[in-house]
Amino acid sequence: METTRRTFLGGLAAASVPAGAGVAVAAMPTAGDYHVGQENPDLIAAYADFNAAQSEIAAAKDALEWLADEWKHVWPLAPEELLECANAERRSTYIASVAIESDLVGRPLMRDTEALTKRFTPAQRRSLPTTCFTLWTEDSAKKRLAEWEAYTPKGRTPKALANSQARKEKFIFELTRRVDLAREYEAATARVKLASGVDAVQDRVAMAGTRCRAACAEISRVPARTGEGLRMKAEALLFTAQGLFDAECLQGGLMRVMGFYQPSI
Repeated sequence: METTRRTFLGGLAAASVPAGAGVAVAAMPTAGDYHVGQENPDLIAAYADFNAAQSEIAAAKDALEWLADEWKHVWPLAPEELLECANAERRSTYIASVAIESDLVGRPLMRDTEALTKRFTPAQRRSLPTTCFTLWTEDSAKKRLAEWEAYTPKGRTPKALANSQARKEKFIFELTRRVDLAREYEAATARVKLASGVDAVQDRVAMAGTRCRAACAEISRVPARTGEGLRMKAEALLFTAQGLFDAECLQGGLMRVMGFYQPSI
């Protein structure tokens, strides 16, 4: 049997009503009540803004990709003394407080391990040819340095006390160097970021994303009058499902989100 707009709406309504509430289905407006072919102009405007924002996001991301390639040859690598844990690219998504080595646009920077002979054995380098590292930052090194400076050496014997004192001095020396290296490295990356103008392009991506989310929220609120309007809403909901929009778009249940238009009598 050919599916018409009337049968589609009736089927959707039946699926949304609990068993035993058939009267509610019969009370649904008919296709003629929806002014077929006359879509809500507010919905059309919101959908146009939604599409424009998506185009702007794509253009801004392309600009970011271009910057990353254009400035790759001058982007500094972190000194080996600042490298901490490997496989940081697998953890950066859920350990936001831990700094990782990244490129100009903030993507995990994958390092060749072949030259890291002090850190990895030959077998480890073969099994892990490239990886991303977490980093010591100036702030994290300063914090650890302050802890060691405040540490009181302990030992039951003069030899144990001397070893504890030597250990404290060793860590203070290493952490003082890390503070200096991290300061220099962070200043170097800041200079490249400033020269490249990457912050402005990242702001452009963020602003387009904000505009896109606002358009999605508007699409969810504005009633649809035609099947084409329902398609617009469904497209916005797909983006919501992908995590690109606020949960506000899904509040109130399917019928409210789809925004069936019921003209006043």
